[in-house]
Amino acid sequence: MDLKQKIVTIYHNSRKIYGSPRIHQTLLREGYHMSKKRVERLMRKIGIHAVAKKKYRATTDSKHTLPVAANSLNRNFSVNKSNQFWVADITYIYTLRRLALSVHHYGSLFPQNCGVVNES
Repeated sequence: MDLKQKIVTIYHNSRKIYGSPRIHQTLLREGYHMSKKRVERLMRKIGIHAVAKKKYRATTDSKHTLPVAANSLNRNFSVNKSNQFWVADITYIYTLRRLALSVHHYGSLFPQNCGVVNES
């Protein structure tokens, strides 16, 4: 097997996690003798690199002592009048540089959106 093919095989078998040091150690264990620099150079030439897992970061403090708002909607999505409940959505968008926050305001739950026709 060609050395480049062997490097790509080891890389894909590791689920793209292994970088040049681990691939170099694997090749040494399998009887290939070369420097780590050569493995680095070949990996660059092939265009592969280790993909690091993102570290989990908790974004919510569940153990706070602040008061929590009452669940007034209580999964009852049918309303009789407009402006009874307001809804919004918060979406976290991961970019290359930072975490962006996108807030969508949908307005109130209007009766026409909930299938209720008469408004009193």
